[in-house]
Amino acid sequence: MKRILWTLLSFAAIFILLTQCGSDEEIVARIGNERITVDEFRGELRERFQNKAIRDISFEQKRNILDELLDERRKVLKAKELGLDENPQYLREMNDQKRTALAIALYNKIVIDQLLSEEVLQNYYNWSSYNVKAVIIRIGYKEAEIFAKDRTKEEAKAKAEEHKEKLRTAKEPEKYALQVTDDTRNRPLQSPYRLGLFTYAVDKAIFNHQPGEVFGPIDTPKGFVVAKILEREKKEQSSDFESAKKTLKRRLRSSFSSQQKEMFENYSDKFQEKYDLQIDQDGINQFYTVFQKWVENSEHKLSDFTEQDRNIQLGMINGESYTTGDFIDRYGKYLVKSYQRFRRKDQFVDGFVKNEVEKELNKIAWAIEGEKQGLEESKKVREQVRRFKTNRLTRLLEEHEVKDKIQVSDDEIQAYYDSHQEEYLEPERIQIWQIAVKNESEARNIIRQAKSGRDFEKVSTEFNNQARLFTLGYQTGRYPKKKIVDAAFEAGSNQIVGPIALDSLYYVLKTGKYQAQQVKPVHEVKSSIYSKLFNQKQGQRQEEFLKEIRKEYTFRINESILRGIS
Repeated sequence: MKRILWTLLSFAAIFILLTQCGSDEEIVARIGNERITVDEFRGELRERFQNKAIRDISFEQKRNILDELLDERRKVLKAKELGLDENPQYLREMNDQKRTALAIALYNKIVIDQLLSEEVLQNYYNWSSYNVKAVIIRIGYKEAEIFAKDRTKEEAKAKAEEHKEKLRTAKEPEKYALQVTDDTRNRPLQSPYRLGLFTYAVDKAIFNHQPGEVFGPIDTPKGFVVAKILEREKKEQSSDFESAKKTLKRRLRSSFSSQQKEMFENYSDKFQEKYDLQIDQDGINQFYTVFQKWVENSEHKLSDFTEQDRNIQLGMINGESYTTGDFIDRYGKYLVKSYQRFRRKDQFVDGFVKNEVEKELNKIAWAIEGEKQGLEESKKVREQVRRFKTNRLTRLLEEHEVKDKIQVSDDEIQAYYDSHQEEYLEPERIQIWQIAVKNESEARNIIRQAKSGRDFEKVSTEFNNQARLFTLGYQTGRYPKKKIVDAAFEAGSNQIVGPIALDSLYYVLKTGKYQAQQVKPVHEVKSSIYSKLFNQKQGQRQEEFLKEIRKEYTFRINESILRGIS
């Protein structure tokens, strides 16, 4: 009976242990209702140690990073407690960030993942285990990126066929290719050939042909391609396929840019129709009238736009209005900074507002479709939104609890100025004009005439442009031509000095006013002192505030999971 009871208890204990490990395994640390998951922590480690395997990161390093993340979470909790997550600007930014994340996630799913499928990436991985030396000829035509204005596509293809046969038998393939290729920017010889240089079809042909073989013509956006393989040798892979996939996908995206553009435009047309995207031209014209009045009659503050101004409809998507208020919230800073650029109606209406509204509504259409496809719950979208929430609430809290509580008085600025005057010393300086000539006798002639009272500039013009007058302005001892500035200081104000031999020339100087070393007046340095004191107080306040919230919000770390993360 005892044996049976012991067996049952043992199974129960193991079951409890296993279920506890299963639930706790996902959580590295908790603080309030915030939690840090294993996945999130791994992602943070990968981002901070990009050239280091997680297993090689020390426990101390992991713990330090975890402490930083816990401090971030404390700030998020405090921001929520203060109601900063209800800030209207924050909510607008969060909504925009979510839309952006959804649109990007959908684009990656239906465009990038289709173009760079598992099969395509596997092929590129396999091809990367070879070094291929090849000679490549490109033949352009009217519609190709390598433009040939007098050649049709059919003529280009025929010419490419002709070059293919000649390349096959050429004794010096590179020399022949150099003579006939239309690509004047890149040499025909690729050694080794770089993956992604052309389209997938060309890459596939390059790595599926043997030395001596010729292929083509293959039509690409840059023209027809004909190539001959010269060498092909195996090399060792530095990583396995799973490890290389992410890097391959990132590196190859640009190679599929034309296909991406075509797919993006096709899907955009589809989603715009599906969600009834509309541009309100009358509303955009009305916004221009409002904008003109704002430019003419205000100090260019965004708050000068009235509620009626902000309610003008610029477009619609999925039955919801997109208004001037939405536009101002997104592009307001740019309007304040660049309003003078829009002097004509077409610049503002078509060149700016209509274009940006179309792009914004198109992004919303992609986001709506992404949400319908369930991407809101995808790991990447949730992580992007979480990161934005953390960063934005942290900044809001910093403004609310740190920056807004710092004051720097005029008395503090004056006290700092009085005790740090050595920081605001202006060195002695003197005005200098100079004439440089190649001949010492000419220099002495200039000196004689200048000392006789003649105008220094007029004297310089009498030497058939051999002499040139330069106004150096006020110079200090830091002037690069030390010999010149030293001579000027030694002579003093309102003197003719020279000749000074330097760098194969002879210099004649005229000095002007001399200013002794002096301390800059406080009004000239007030703003820099304010910034310095503000930054000092900000650092102190940040430390104090962090200590306060560390006491307020306690945490729990699962150390065994932390140690086991690899």
